[in-house]
Amino acid sequence: MCLALCLALCLALCLLSSLGCARQEAPPHVEQGQLDLSGWDFQAAPLVVLDGQWEFLWNAANARGPAPSGPLAPGVPMDFYQIPALWRGATAQGVPLASHGQAAYRLRVRLAPTCGQMSLYLAGMLSVCRVWVDGQLLAASGEMPSGQPSGAGQPAETPRTHLLMPRFTPVGGVAEIVLQVSNHTNAQGGLNTAIVLGPAEQVERMASSRWITGAFIAGVLLAMCAYHLMLYFARRADRSNLYFGLFCLAWSIATLFSPAGGFLMSQLTSLPWRWHIDLALLPYGFTIPLMVAFYHALFPKRWGRAVTALYAALGAAYVAYLLISPPDAFGPVPLLYYMVTRTAFLYLMAAFALDFSRRERSVLILAPGYLALAGAELSKILFDLHITGSALFARYGMLVFILSHSVYMFVRFSQAFQALEENASLKREVALRRRTEHGLRLRQLRLSRILDAVDEAVFAVNQSREIAFCNHAFEKLTGRQAQEVLGQPLALLLAEPESAPARTLVGELDQLLERGAGAESFDCVALTGARAGSQLCSVYATVLELEDEHLLLLNLRPGGGMNAAQSAGTNAGRNAGPGLGSSDAEGSAPQGALSLPANILRRAESNRQRLQRMEETLLALETGEAKAAVLEDLRAIDALLENLCGGADNEGGGRHARQLAVQVMNAAVDCWRQTTGQGKGELATQSGLWNVYMERDGYLRTQTLDKYLSEETLPQRPRWRQVAATAEFVLAACAQRHACHRELQNALARLKQLG
Repeated sequence: MCLALCLALCLALCLLSSLGCARQEAPPHVEQGQLDLSGWDFQAAPLVVLDGQWEFLWNAANARGPAPSGPLAPGVPMDFYQIPALWRGATAQGVPLASHGQAAYRLRVRLAPTCGQMSLYLAGMLSVCRVWVDGQLLAASGEMPSGQPSGAGQPAETPRTHLLMPRFTPVGGVAEIVLQVSNHTNAQGGLNTAIVLGPAEQVERMASSRWITGAFIAGVLLAMCAYHLMLYFARRADRSNLYFGLFCLAWSIATLFSPAGGFLMSQLTSLPWRWHIDLALLPYGFTIPLMVAFYHALFPKRWGRAVTALYAALGAAYVAYLLISPPDAFGPVPLLYYMVTRTAFLYLMAAFALDFSRRERSVLILAPGYLALAGAELSKILFDLHITGSALFARYGMLVFILSHSVYMFVRFSQAFQALEENASLKREVALRRRTEHGLRLRQLRLSRILDAVDEAVFAVNQSREIAFCNHAFEKLTGRQAQEVLGQPLALLLAEPESAPARTLVGELDQLLERGAGAESFDCVALTGARAGSQLCSVYATVLELEDEHLLLLNLRPGGGMNAAQSAGTNAGRNAGPGLGSSDAEGSAPQGALSLPANILRRAESNRQRLQRMEETLLALETGEAKAAVLEDLRAIDALLENLCGGADNEGGGRHARQLAVQVMNAAVDCWRQTTGQGKGELATQSGLWNVYMERDGYLRTQTLDKYLSEETLPQRPRWRQVAATAEFVLAACAQRHACHRELQNALARLKQLG
């Protein structure tokens, strides 16, 4: 919005300055072939436009260099005609004019004796023109006809250039300027552009300024054309780049061959005269349809195709007419096409206002362009009404219009590229999630098969007293399928819910859940099954501590209770030490666990570690009901495997080992930071010992490693080998000269001594 306001202010200042220029003292007007500039200050206003009634002679064929004084045709009444104007109608004496023919113009200019060297500026002559000053031929834009008719019945002429800047030095304070004009080539004849008089240096400076401006604008447009066409060929699905690139190309050609660019190409090339005329007119047959098609490609409309087809048909008809007809620089068809296609600007401004009211994405960027376009059209209208003295803002208005659309295309491309990057990142995330979920399903299936190989019936109860998990042995014992009992209350399994043993069981389980820790055993609990009826079972209950709730893990043994040796073994298992690197921790069944073969326990312990890694990976994913359910099942299985494979640490050596593990991990992280300058995320990534996942802000999170940095968060069964491997990796990767290296080495040695 600020940019639009600034541009509107600049536009208003430009128009006001133009109006201000118009209010300056106007030069004397040419009347009856005379102009008095003897009192004109060429320092304050160096350029004078020679508009008005010039002395005129129609059918001035084979005219030789005129005399410095006297009428153009002695013995004939003096006649006059306007400059600039086409040959149509009649002269002041009523002589009828035609488009094809020859004529002579004369102007006597009174100048100050000290005016110095002067120059004329004649641009856009129709066919051939010769310039005489004080009886001397100074310049010509081609070869005049020799008087012999050509094959078409008209005298032959050869027009060449479109710009003349003859120099002269006035003699005696009066300069007589005679122009001999012949036209048998263009559809229209005459001098329809203003003639400028001024000091030679000022005229050349004006011409150079127009050439430089035209070259700059054309160069910018050609660069934008190449850029957007390359974007189109890289991604052809978006045609807006094609339309905009071709529009820039067409407008660049129009600038190089038009009077606004000082007919730059006529100074640089020797193309045929007609090519200069056609190449100055033909681009407008493409720019209008391309503008409309380009806007509809950016902001599709329901009626867009019909409007685009309409202007495309008008442009095609205009181009076809120019190609098959003689050169027609100021004919009625180009003028009609110009007037009709102004409606395209009105349509685009209305469509822009509609899209602006709808708050289309980034449409505000186009506001400066449409303000500049409106200013350019207003500048032309004011100039045509002779309110302002110049319409130079028109060419800059279209440049601002094009630049604003280019900026919009750049922003649009940047947004599309950013969206592609986000889509690619999202695809990678989805692929990673699919791989993770597939791995979770595979590991869950393996763990389920391991648990199903356990002969004892195992099931879990959540805080709502509902059954959350069961294995195949449970299904065989009770005769109930998992889908039948999962989510059902515990009372479903009790044969006599109101009996004393059943009430005792329920009460003790409630107390265990409230405490959140401990284990209990119950004998002779009557359970009911779907096929076998009621039977007595012994129940061993253990509390599992999860992050959001507690679960009760229950083992069932039919036909009796636990003997004394088993009870003692259970208590001994809870006081077992860490066993770092020992065979007891990895290969044999801890005291108090279920009586299982050694190979099953080894597999259970290995898969329990995999299960923990699965849980860490799942935590990195977004929340959801599916995630919560899987986490609940995984933690229940993890707790069961822990119950099968080992117990808690003892009061003495176990606690000391836990302290040493925390000390080793902190020393390893500190040593890594001091010697490498990197954080925990890089340590976990490079060592490959800990799981790492990246959050949306790019931060590497090490949830499992962080638990080993505090004794309060250290898992009940730490991964002793992983702690030792981390310390050894840091010792190998870091320089030995640091004091932290020796500290870590000593801490690791003390931890290994406990094994």
